[in-house]
Amino acid sequence: EIAQEQIKQTPLKYDELLAMRSMVDEAMNILASNNTISMFGKLLHESWQIKKGLTNLISNNAIDSIYERGIKMATASKSKKAIVSLAVLNVVLVAAIVALVHDLLIVIGVFAILGHYRGVEVDSLFVTALLTVLGFSVHDTIVVFDRIRENLRIRAGANLFEIINNSINQTLIRSLNTSLTVVFVLAALFLFGGESIHYFVLALLIGIVAGTYSSIFIASPILYVWHTWEVSRRK
Repeated sequence: EIAQEQIKQTPLKYDELLAMRSMVDEAMNILASNNTISMFGKLLHESWQIKKGLTNLISNNAIDSIYERGIKMATASKSKKAIVSLAVLNVVLVAAIVALVHDLLIVIGVFAILGHYRGVEVDSLFVTALLTVLGFSVHDTIVVFDRIRENLRIRAGANLFEIINNSINQTLIRSLNTSLTVVFVLAALFLFGGESIHYFVLALLIGIVAGTYSSIFIASPILYVWHTWEVSRRK
């Protein structure tokens, strides 16, 4: 293009045109001797082959199949993680439910004995006390299990027994402080409150003490025993 512009702008003589032609021929001979033109041709041929291969892939839906296979592999991996998470969640739920049943049985058992020997009757306040005990026990159990979850994430690969033991030690002071605060208030109501709430407060006292005990000494050991059983069963 530059040469054409120069030709248009400046009229060249015949000798000058011959000189330019000889220079072009010499340059072509140099390129041919260095196999530059053949290399360039090979590159063009290879690029054409690549283009043809991509065209065949697209026409045969190969790219779509590869994409779908990748999606299936990612979905399978996520499904496996979801199954493991559900299994762990089931273990935690079973441990929490066993602790709740323990707390309710303790309260109901004590009041069954009181009803047999003291004639204590079950009324709506007793049902209210049971529901309150359930909420308190679940909250206390959640605190312990949440600390276990955090330690499992922080200390991945560590022994589960040590993680559960450390988690209980880390939450023990908090659980005792919370329970003792409620117990002191309930003890004051039991000693100095009216006769109408006497057995209601007693049910709360028994349930909260049992709930604090079960969160530490029942729910967490069940989690470890279940894990040990799962490991031995897989072996």
